[in-house]
Amino acid sequence: MTKFISVGVFVIAPFALPVLLAQTPAPQATASVEGVVVVSGTSQPLSGVRVQLSPDLPRGPLGPGAQAGAGSPPLDPDNLPQWFSATTAQDGRFAIENVKPGRYRLAALRSGYLPAEFGQRSPAAAGAPFALDAGQRVRDIQISITPTGSIAGRVFDREGPVGRVQVQALRPRYRDGRRALLIVQSVLSDDRGEYRLFWLPPGPYYITARPVNEEGALSPVVIQ
Repeated sequence: MTKFISVGVFVIAPFALPVLLAQTPAPQATASVEGVVVVSGTSQPLSGVRVQLSPDLPRGPLGPGAQAGAGSPPLDPDNLPQWFSATTAQDGRFAIENVKPGRYRLAALRSGYLPAEFGQRSPAAAGAPFALDAGQRVRDIQISITPTGSIAGRVFDREGPVGRVQVQALRPRYRDGRRALLIVQSVLSDDRGEYRLFWLPPGPYYITARPVNEEGALSPVVIQ
């Protein structure tokens, strides 16, 4: 007598595992800065000024591609500081958009003018950093930049114009309570004895002339 054994086929389904979907974080709202650049002491707007918004880095500026200095924490490649820039239009206005929240400094740069920062109290003083929050729109910022000056002339001796003379512009400064002269700029007179000192900050100057001999040595300074 033949016996049949019934074999049952069972399908074991794996436990249903929860599907974890990677959620893309919502983009953080960005900030913007708008304003105008004018000539110092006037309300005259200035076009063609490069306005730069840079992170306020306590360890000193790090430009794109720069390395952190000794003792500085390593830079996070996914969260590097960003620099933003714009150029003023004919009406002197500028706008910088899509800025990440953080602390920044705002500077204005143009040839023939002293570099200026937002919040500075004098042309030689440093500006003030400020914070930008997510979604914040800062408007009506005004930066005043100061035109530079120039001094030109000609060097003579008893025989006429003298070339290859080192002409220096010096400004008085006080160091440790003592008055000293700081060299601001130095140029050589040309073959006709002419010289030009340019891009000088406003203020009083002493002009010195120091002839250079064939060996390259300088004679004593004569203050005029």
